[in-house]
Amino acid sequence: AAAAGQGAGGVPRCRAAAQDVPLGQAAKGLQDSAAAGQLGGGALRDRAAPLVAGGDAEATKLFASNMNARMAQRFFNTVLLPAVQDDVREHGKLNFHLYLAVKKALYKPAAFFKGILLPLGEEGGCTLREALIVSSVLAKVSVPMLHSAVAILKLSEMPYSPANALFLRTLLLKKYALPYRVVDALVAYFVSFAADSSVPTLLWQQCLLAFAQHYKTEVTAEQKEALRDLLRAQPHPKVTPEIRRELFSSRSRGDPYLAPMAADAADAPMDLLG
Repeated sequence: AAAAGQGAGGVPRCRAAAQDVPLGQAAKGLQDSAAAGQLGGGALRDRAAPLVAGGDAEATKLFASNMNARMAQRFFNTVLLPAVQDDVREHGKLNFHLYLAVKKALYKPAAFFKGILLPLGEEGGCTLREALIVSSVLAKVSVPMLHSAVAILKLSEMPYSPANALFLRTLLLKKYALPYRVVDALVAYFVSFAADSSVPTLLWQQCLLAFAQHYKTEVTAEQKEALRDLLRAQPHPKVTPEIRRELFSSRSRGDPYLAPMAADAADAPMDLLG
């Protein structure tokens, strides 16, 4: 069994197979081996898993900082993600050290999304508890807008699942200034449910509400009409009124902007304006 600790001078070390190896050196060694073509198939998983199994989040941080983006993505996908899923499914919750490891994985956001979050969304077998844990990490860590925008775009192209809706809602609540292309893709994603015979879950409704709250002024008037039809087709007694209030009490993208003071002056009697 692997055990994590510190060597001389406080350098993080990991004890695996009776060898005391500095984690940074181990990560660099794995990257060099991969560059030489020596880590094909499951070799990366077999060699890296003992280093993470010790439960030291510093291992993941050092792997993320010492590996290039491609190798970090592979490490997250083949080592960290299976360890997280196994721990959640066995204990019903995630070990604190593994939780910190997932948090450290966001040091490389592109590798995190490609190696952990998007595979969870694509596989369809992600449990809601797994999604809740990953989303709680995502909500606490600052992530660059462009990385999150790409993830939102990819999630909106995937088939619906409760996990995907939770990931989307978490990213939308971070209130990014999203490109119009991403906003348009989200509108198309939500409108596609208008003809769906199944009733969307409350989680989906909350995701739509988060979108309406933070991007109502980024939606065109035509898109709002399409969303109005969606709300008629898929109503929710408690959430739909809130969505309507957000969408239809605000200006739309492309509307001329009239400053409040100018609007008040336009409505004032002429004699008050001198």
